Amino acid sequence: MVAVMKTGASPRFALPLEVITQTMLNHTAPTSPEVRRRQPPMYQVLKADIEKDIREGRLRPGELVPSESVLIAKYHVSSTTARRCLDELENEGLLERKRGKGTFVSGLATVLNRARVAVVVKNFFSLAHPFLATVVGAIESTLENAGVHIVIVKAHFAKDGIGGDSRLSDLLEHEGIRHAFLLSNMPLCFVQTALDLNIKCLGVNTRYLDSRIPSVCSDYGLAFAMRLSELAKRGHRRIATLTQEAPMAQLGVMNSASLLLDTYAEQRVQCPDLPETPLIRQVGIDEDIAAVVDELLEQHPNLTAFLCWDELAGLKVNRRLVEKGIRVPEQVSIVGSRILPASPLACVDVPIEEIGRIAAELMLEWMSGKRPDSRIIAPNGFLIRETLTQAS
Repeated sequence: MVAVMKTGASPRFALPLEVITQTMLNHTAPTSPEVRRRQPPMYQVLKADIEKDIREGRLRPGELVPSESVLIAKYHVSSTTARRCLDELENEGLLERKRGKGTFVSGLATVLNRARVAVVVKNFFSLAHPFLATVVGAIESTLENAGVHIVIVKAHFAKDGIGGDSRLSDLLEHEGIRHAFLLSNMPLCFVQTALDLNIKCLGVNTRYLDSRIPSVCSDYGLAFAMRLSELAKRGHRRIATLTQEAPMAQLGVMNSASLLLDTYAEQRVQCPDLPETPLIRQVGIDEDIAAVVDELLEQHPNLTAFLCWDELAGLKVNRRLVEKGIRVPEQVSIVGSRILPASPLACVDVPIEEIGRIAAELMLEWMSGKRPDSRIIAPNGFLIRETLTQAS
């Protein structure tokens, strides 16, 4: 487990959150050389086993845990590995050392005996990202009030978010998880095995094209339409749209990128002089936005606006334009989607905390036996700020 703190104005996570990687499976199982390279360090394996013993009642609060020497003999590890395992569990509050007596399970460890729900994200996503921190914080706050503990599961994927060695069902089964929030746009094939095991999965800001996965998400199409409309009515026609996602409808996921072309075509009905084909640029997870801005301005020197997927991306675009001596918004306007408590960026106001709260409430219904219906949450409106003005 690690302590994860939220950024922004939202409340902090109330308790340490378990973070489990997709490779933390039974360390005694036979594995190929490729899988062995992905296995966690042995101290993490020891930690996972002790946590499991606590969770399943074999170790109770106040009971003595195996000593370093016992762990060394059982797992054939060094004293350094055994000591690190116990030190980290103590630092996380699950164990407490009593001088001259030994190491015991602490009272805080009772959190592992509570009902547990997984929050699944891709391994390369940072939980410090404002969007994830806010959504997970709202889920955690709502579920903790109901006595339910959340576990963060990081599923392994390539940086494009599509290719990966996903054994989500194995991991959730290993951890005894029967309900899971899916916060990442993972291809349906990687979720399928979990569904086949009757693990109840709820998409959060992710819409799967499978009736077994209800979802709570923002209205992607409306959010894009509102940003495009605000630019269009101010005379912007040469607009670069930046997205971080590839369209994934063919992979069983209706993400925001999958709706861009249809939504753009609908907006052209209201504003026929928009270019017939939108300028859309996908930005890779490791790609430098400054370099993308330079590329677009070189290829399309008459751009008057950037439509960005969120505020952080928009602020990076703004910084690069300023560095190049381009005045914002006099020469180029920028719009995005709200994920920060406050910024100068003009953006659509997506109710992030509400999405997380509603998702948690629907999951509680599901845990009590009532399957929830999907919900699409409309933006609260558009925030007209410093980076938006009439096209020059």
